[in-house]
Amino acid sequence: MKALRILLASAMAILLSGSICRAQNIGGQHIDSLPVVKENGVIREYWGNTDKYLFQQNGNMLILASKVLEQEGPSAKPSDARQLALSAIDVAAHDTARLITTFLQVYVNGRMSDALKHLTETQVHHPDQSPHQHAKPEAVEVIKLYNDGFIVRSESVTLGFDLCFTAGEHKMLQDKYIEKMLSLCDALFISHKDPDHCDRRVIEIAKKLGVPVYGPQDTGIEYVKGYRSDDFSEVELPIKSGKKIEAIAIPGHQDDLQNNIWMITLPEKRTLVHFGDQWKKEDVPWLKEIRQKVGKTVDVLLIDCWAMHLEAMIKAFAPAYVISGHENELSHTIDHREAYWLTQYKFDKIATGIPSLVMAWGEWVELYLYRSN
Repeated sequence: MKALRILLASAMAILLSGSICRAQNIGGQHIDSLPVVKENGVIREYWGNTDKYLFQQNGNMLILASKVLEQEGPSAKPSDARQLALSAIDVAAHDTARLITTFLQVYVNGRMSDALKHLTETQVHHPDQSPHQHAKPEAVEVIKLYNDGFIVRSESVTLGFDLCFTAGEHKMLQDKYIEKMLSLCDALFISHKDPDHCDRRVIEIAKKLGVPVYGPQDTGIEYVKGYRSDDFSEVELPIKSGKKIEAIAIPGHQDDLQNNIWMITLPEKRTLVHFGDQWKKEDVPWLKEIRQKVGKTVDVLLIDCWAMHLEAMIKAFAPAYVISGHENELSHTIDHREAYWLTQYKFDKIATGIPSLVMAWGEWVELYLYRSN
């Protein structure tokens, strides 16, 4: 049996004071205020100024969405209110006239700042008592960041996956905050060399901090240690603490690029999988037999929302929990900027029976994983 406890990240670092919305200077972009709603006590209209009107509207949607997400955390059965809040973020992220507005950029910065604050101020602890007889609980926390980026931590280790904080030419987080986040990580794993997964700025900071970075063999970055488990064998990879962690670099692909599907077994003997951007039909047959090839029980599957044969891949890995990634990739074109509502629709339609979570930027979830002794 397995139990799930959900913890929700706090809202973005944006304060609504009266009629003016001010934002902290978190990621290098600073907003003094949104357009003023009142002037001399009179409600301001936006006639003749469409841009300011829609800028204000998107800002208000994001603020209200965050208020709802504070109350309605990640769930395998999300409420209508939570789904509506996520859809509001979708609308702001799909504004074709404005694309990446300063406000949206600061919003993402705020969400990342919340995640960093949580990482800095909290720790993962196993429950002292188990409600399940003859079962030992282990706590694993998943923090969803930007793009396909996640931080996963247990009581003993903190691991980063595909940490990326850019959207084209836009920086979504300042270096000093990336440095703080990476300083908490024992290792960083990269699925493939595309810049929305393999962020050179992040890797340079990891190198500066002495955080090991593991990826496929074709990244072209000297500091990234290349591994591919072509025979599905497990290796022990050194982490920052000097200890080692068990890993299988499942040899997937994104078209012709190497895409490592990282299968990591934590010291607590719970296994997680980060799917990266796996996308090649020739890989599907052997991936469907993955349990026979690796012989491991998967506890958490982090899978990109547009994965080829999504239902078949989830069933193949048969995890205890599924968490999707890569929604609202702001450097993608609108037609390939998958919305939260679309991922939720996919999860609702597939029949795996496995709890599947759609999470917003900067949210986290603590999973209590049980396994019979």
